[in-house]
Amino acid sequence: MRNWIRAILVPLSTLAILLLAACGQQTVGSATSPPTLTPANQWPDNRFTQSIPKPSSGTVTAVSEGNSAGYQIFAVYLDDIGEAEVDAYLQAVQEAGFQSVHDTLGIATENAVALGELFYNGEVSLSVAASGSSLSLAVSLPE
Repeated sequence: MRNWIRAILVPLSTLAILLLAACGQQTVGSATSPPTLTPANQWPDNRFTQSIPKPSSGTVTAVSEGNSAGYQIFAVYLDDIGEAEVDAYLQAVQEAGFQSVHDTLGIATENAVALGELFYNGEVSLSVAASGSSLSLAVSLPE
C-alpha cells in the first residue's frame, strides 16, 4: 500500500509544483531537468527547507530536485505522519505567511484520504500532498 501511495504522491506533487511554476514569469532559454529522487533519512537543511515550516512529525524517506520554467524545485517525502499532524502542518504553513492558491481537494479512497494544496507567500511556492500516512512537500524558488 505504501508504495502505491508514494507512486501517486511523487508525480502529483511534482506536477502541481511544475504547474504552479509555469504560471509565474517565464525565463527565456531556461532549462528543464526532471526530478531526481534520492533516499534520505533526515530533514534536509538548505535554502528550500529553510523557507518553509518543518513538520513536527513524520519520517523523511526521500528528497528530489529538478528545475522547470526558471524555477528550482526541491521536494521532501515523509512517512508515518497522521491526519492530525497534516492538519497542524497546514495551519503552520498559513501562520508562516503562506496563502492557499486554490481550495483544498480531499478525495476519499478505500484506506486513505488524498489531499493536495498549493501555497504561495510572494516568493516561495509550496505544494503539499498527503495520502494515508505519507506527506510530500515540494518547494519552488526562482532561479
